[in-house]
Amino acid sequence: MDHVSTYEKVFIENIRALEEKLKCHETELQSKDNIISELSAQLESEKSKNEHQHQVEEISLSELACLTAFSKKLVGDHFSRICLLDQPYLQKTLQVKDLAVENLISEKEALYSEMKGLEMILQRIQESVSLMTEEDRKVFTSILTFEQGSDERNKRSRSIKSLFKLFMSLY
Repeated sequence: MDHVSTYEKVFIENIRALEEKLKCHETELQSKDNIISELSAQLESEKSKNEHQHQVEEISLSELACLTAFSKKLVGDHFSRICLLDQPYLQKTLQVKDLAVENLISEKEALYSEMKGLEMILQRIQESVSLMTEEDRKVFTSILTFEQGSDERNKRSRSIKSLFKLFMSLY
């Protein structure tokens, strides 16, 4: 009976560890969602500013046409250059932000995929334990008993590996 109790304790600890890891991934995923939302809003704002910049440039160019009628040599070329100075910088800024958003989205997808994998592993473990026969439980208990005599530092690593091997052998 003590062996089964020990088995249950270790199993519960392992499930809790997996659930904690799952919660951490979900929290990180939510955080990255928030960052993506903020960056998307900034990107839209910059795009809007860029559109307004083009409108201002168009107005400035029409004003330039009027001014060139009076003094083409003094104002013409210099004014059009000043109006177009910021455009490459804004485009570069938008490209950098687009790249950052794409990177965050791909990281989010990778975390989501890893989270789904952990969820599937947890479900398999739960199914395997519920389907364990008495003989399987005895084998599992003997593995856990052997592990208790081991070095405490390596105990968790070995028990997880043993659990994994045992569950994989059931499939």
